[in-house]
Amino acid sequence: MDERALNDAIELVLLRRCETQSIEVKAARRGTPRLYDTLSSFSNQADGGIVIFGIDEDAGYEVCGVFDPQRLQKDVAEQCKEMQPELHPSFATTVWKGSVLVGAFFEGLPAGMRPAYRKTAGISKGSYVRVGDQDLHMTHA
Repeated sequence: MDERALNDAIELVLLRRCETQSIEVKAARRGTPRLYDTLSSFSNQADGGIVIFGIDEDAGYEVCGVFDPQRLQKDVAEQCKEMQPELHPSFATTVWKGSVLVGAFFEGLPAGMRPAYRKTAGISKGSYVRVGDQDLHMTHA
């Protein structure tokens, strides 16, 4: 992930005013949100996904910036260590109309390494799939 790809994703979200199969937004103006469901669902799809921090979906996709870009990246990396297998996102930062935004890109895992799940929740409760803009519990079919 680089700054240009992050800017393209931000522009897409702000234009459409919605999340997508591979883009999630989080306000993160007061701290790092919990991402375990999204980490799992993005890692469990071939194309992976990006979480954009600094856009508030509940406020009509308002750009609000992040509280501390460096701390946020460390916090996300710590959450990734709690996943099985451990995840390794790539990060990019940008300034959008005076606000700092951070993007975290998660690659999709090869089929043989799936599902990704939160270790403490276990495979049956901690595995998710992405359906549109939602993270849904993975079911056995």
